[in-house]
Order: sequence, then C-alpha cells, then structure tokens
Amino acid sequence: SLAHSRCRSLVRSPAIEGKGSMAATDAEHPVTMDAEVAEDPTVALWAATTSEPWNFEAWMALISALEKMGEAGRANLKQAYEVFLGEFPLCYGYWDKLAKLEKAGEGGVGAALAVYQRGVQAVPCPELFLSYCACAVDAAGHPGVDPQGEALARATFEEGVVAVGGEWKAGNFWDFFVRFEDERGGEGKDARVAKTAMRGAMQTCGFAERFMKILRENMILPGVAAAVAADFADEDQGSVAGLNGDALAAAVLAVVERLYQPVREEAQKRGRFEEKVSRTYFHVKPVSAEQRGNWHAYLDAAVTEWGWERAACVTLFKRCLIPCNMYADLWEKYADYLEAQGDLAAATAALKQGSGGPLRRRPDLKLLLALLQEQTGALPEARAVYTDLLAISPKAVEVLIRASNFERRCNAVPAAVVILEDGLTAVRADEAGDIKSATFLALHTATFLAQIAKDARRGREILVAAMEKDPTSLLLFQAYVAYEQQQSLPDFEAKVGEAYVAAIGESEEACKFSLEERAELQLTHLDFHHDRGTNITAIRALQTPLRKGLLKAGLAAQRKSGVGPKAYGAGDKRAAEEVEAEAEAKKAKVAAEAVPAADPNAAYAGAYGQGAWGAPPQAGWGAGGYAHAGYGGAQPQAAWGAAGYDQSGGYWQGQGHQ
Repeated sequence: SLAHSRCRSLVRSPAIEGKGSMAATDAEHPVTMDAEVAEDPTVALWAATTSEPWNFEAWMALISALEKMGEAGRANLKQAYEVFLGEFPLCYGYWDKLAKLEKAGEGGVGAALAVYQRGVQAVPCPELFLSYCACAVDAAGHPGVDPQGEALARATFEEGVVAVGGEWKAGNFWDFFVRFEDERGGEGKDARVAKTAMRGAMQTCGFAERFMKILRENMILPGVAAAVAADFADEDQGSVAGLNGDALAAAVLAVVERLYQPVREEAQKRGRFEEKVSRTYFHVKPVSAEQRGNWHAYLDAAVTEWGWERAACVTLFKRCLIPCNMYADLWEKYADYLEAQGDLAAATAALKQGSGGPLRRRPDLKLLLALLQEQTGALPEARAVYTDLLAISPKAVEVLIRASNFERRCNAVPAAVVILEDGLTAVRADEAGDIKSATFLALHTATFLAQIAKDARRGREILVAAMEKDPTSLLLFQAYVAYEQQQSLPDFEAKVGEAYVAAIGESEEACKFSLEERAELQLTHLDFHHDRGTNITAIRALQTPLRKGLLKAGLAAQRKSGVGPKAYGAGDKRAAEEVEAEAEAKKAKVAAEAVPAADPNAAYAGAYGQGAWGAPPQAGWGAGGYAHAGYGGAQPQAAWGAAGYDQSGGYWQGQGHQ
C-alpha cells in the first residue's frame, strides 16, 4: 500500500533508524515529511510497526487508527491484519476480524472461510471454531436449500470436535453444534440432536452435565433410543438387544448413565486445575507465576498421575501454550514429553513452532532445537539455527559458546575459532556491554585455543589483552596463572613470577586490587613457588610480605565491619603498623618465655587454611570460579553466576529484543 511503502522509506531515514524515534534526529537538521505523508496519521504508526514488529502496542495503535477510517482504510487494514497475524498468530480475535473483513468485501463467504481455515490451524481454540462454524452455517443458507453447503457446515463442526471438542471451555461450541442439528430439521433430526448431545456429554469437561440433561429429555422421542444404542460398543449391545419402546429407552439411558460416571469423576479431577485457569487466550502481558505453576502441575497430573493418552495430552499442551506461548520452559516441557514418547520428529516440530513465534528473537528454544537436530543427524539444519542466532545475537556469550562447540563436535575447529574470536571482538567493541561478559568469553576462548586448537600462543595473547581491559579482575589473573601452569613451558616459573610481581605491585598504592585481594595474591604467589617453583630464595623472600599482607587485610576487614579494638579510619596506615608491631612484640615475648604452643601448626592453619581465608585459594578459580571455561569441573556459580554470565550480563546481550 501507499502508506506502507512510504513508511518503509521513513524507516531508512536518519529520523527513525535504529531506535524508531524522531528524538534521534540532529536538531539542526530535522527530517521533514512531504505534505501527503504529513496528512496521513497512519504513516508514523506503520513506521513504528516496521522498525519494531514485536511491539504489540504499536500494532494496536495502528490497527485502531485504520479501523476508524472505515471504507477508506479497508485495503490498509487488511494488510495490517495480515502482517500483525504473521507476527502474533495466536490472537484469534484478529483472525475473526480479518475473516469478517473479507466476508464484507469482494471475496465474500469463500474468502472468509479461507481465513478461518488458516486461523484454526494457527490457534485451534473453541472461540475461533465457533466463529468458523457460524460462517460455514451462513454459507449453507436455509435448511434444505443447499445440501452440499449443509454437508460442508457439518464437516466444519466435525473438524472442531477433533480439534477442540474436549477442551474445558468448549461448551458453547457443543451448544451451537446441537442447535445446528436441531434447526436443520428433516428426517432423523431428533436422533442427530441426541447423538450430538451424547458426544458432548462424554467429554470430561464441566459442561458435560447439561448435555446429559438434553439426552435424558430426548430419550423418549421416537427413534432416539435406537439411534443412540447403535453407537454403543459391542460389550454394551447385549444390554439393549431385543428391547423396544420404553424398555429400550430405559435400558439405553442406564448404559449412558454408566458410561457417564467415569466422565463425571474425571471432570472433577480436572476441575481443581481448571478453576485456577484465569486466562485462556494469548497476550503479550505476563502470565502470573501462580498461573504457570498451575499449568505445570496440570500437565504433570495428566501425563503421570492420570495416564492420559497421547492425543489428550497433546491437546492440553497446545491449549496451555496459547496463553503461555512466551514461556520457553513450557515449550521445552512439551518437547520433552514428545521425545519421551519416542517421537523426535514431533519434538523437533514443537521446538520449531515455539522458536518461530514471539520467542524467535530469543535464543532459548533455538538452542534446544539445534541440539535436538544435531542428535537426529540433521547437521545442516542445526548449523542454520546457529547461523541465525549469531546474526540475531552476535554478542550473546551463550550463543557464541554453543555455536563454537557445535563446530568442534563436527570436527570443524577452525570454524569454531572464528566464531569465538569474532564474537570476542564484537563484545569488546561494545562500550555499553558488560565487562565481565567480555572477560568470561576471553577466558573461554583462550582455553579453547590452548586445549582444542592447540594454539597456546594465541590463547595467551587473548588473556593478556583481557587483563589490560579488565585489570581489577582477580579471577582473570588467577586464570592466567593457571593457564601458564598448564602450558608447562621451560620459562613458565619466571613468567608467572613476573605476572604476580606486576599484579601485587611494589606497594599498596601501586596495586590495582583491594587489600584483601592483594593478600590473596601474595598467598597464591607463595603457593605457586611452593608447588611448582625451584628457587628457595624466592620462597623465603615472600614470607615476610605475606605476613604483613595478611595482617593488613585482616585490619581492613575489621574496619569494614566496624569491629575491632580501635575505631580505625580509612587509609590509617599508622594503625596498621601499630597492629603489626603489637603482633611482633607478642610473638617475641612468647618466644622469649619459651612457652610451647599447644599445636605448632595452629597459627599457620588459621592464616593459611580454613581460618582466615576459608577454602584453599584454588577455590577462587576451580570449582567455584573458572570451572566452566575449562579449568575445573563444576558450574562456575560462585564467581560467575549473576555478575558475569547470566541473563543480566552476556546471555541476552545484543539481541535486539525488549
């Protein structure tokens, strides 16, 4: 349309490029619209939806404006509905609006039915099937006029029975089906009504009782009992064989009541979950935690406790995923269920569906999809998913690592290195990004280069550059030390020693770390020389600085907590010297009196082991810190959890999704 084409040219203009806001325009050079564009208020609304197609409120504003234009806006309104439903296909009300718009136009009923057919494929719900069937009934015309149209309408109802007939809130759909059969009249009308009511009554839903009432009332009508009995299973035929009249009606009703009993009981079990479901339709507004928890419990009960058949479970999953469409955990639950059923193709299709909706700009489900495709041998498809994710989220750390590991498993190590290094360059170049995400990615990339690509030199370059970028990261420095130790080069002792000296500094002022961190560096420096070094002189030379560092670090901790023998001020070096002198004097006095300690290792253990410093220094980068990047075994929750690698940091960074 004219408005739509003009809005696309506006999107490319400096006025709204990137953020979609006129505020970005240079005040000295404002962007002006020609008179025709300025007169059309929908141009800016089109531009907003084009630049941010996931912006639900922008779509609502555009559609509302077009609907108010009446006939003048019909063509653009139809286009808006189509594009909007491509972005939000679960909004069944807009499928209904589009169908009615088509019905009122040149396409008529045929075009409307085509829209409804597309709609119920996208969002199979009782509400949309109700409108779909109503359109089909209108197309059939008056009873007896168009037998072919009547057959088409009945087929539409049957389609709805299969898709949504067992849904808890499908009562209105069944009411309409019963009324349709009643209004069609003709021979066998009473029997058709009774049999339709019987089918509605056998649904394990809260509405079943009202259809049992219809069945009871109609059972005495001529031909009804025989028609209902004809659909009984073989084991129930004996109960009604040879009976006629009232006796047959009573016998048939007795069988129906017996069949209805487990239906009633099942409905009661479902009711405790159904009464907590407050939203059955899709909306971009969040679903409450209580609602999502209820769905999880409901699905678990259906699958494990009640042992529902697969078709019923799939229907419940699909119903849940209409209001909860934007929650990846429920899509994953659905795919897991299908996989447990041994149907990997269906599980893959479910993940494709979930990752193709409103979540398509997020990596959650696409990462799961890629893993499943790889498992089933669909490597080109999995690679395409990673390529798509890298285009959408080029700075998302989790995506970069997953994509590189995929290539590694495919024996394409050079491709994996390119992914990591290109990603690291992008993350470092992002001035607004999280420095800890860049640090983590640098650690992972260096490890990958050293251990997988066998390029320790390049890995070292990346770590050194990372330390220059993030000079106050104690974890990064410890990882660098561990990296050099693993390489075991001839001069590694000198390299590590030089790195420690540079990090610790000649004085507290020259050190970029806190007193506590500086003391920990001194401690691990001594550890290194004890464990890997050969220079006893260096070991002895480190003892005194370590003792002073531990004392000052302990004093700093006292000042921070507000406890201790004196109210020390910040930066009070004299107080620190007093504490050190007091400790030395006490130590000399104890030595002079030659009083043996109860445990000669007690003081050493207190400063070096579990007392002052908690776990051994390796815990900072091993199990608790840098394990995920390749130096340990456990997940790096302690050091990397929320601060560096979680959703607030690198995972979602750079995705372009609000």
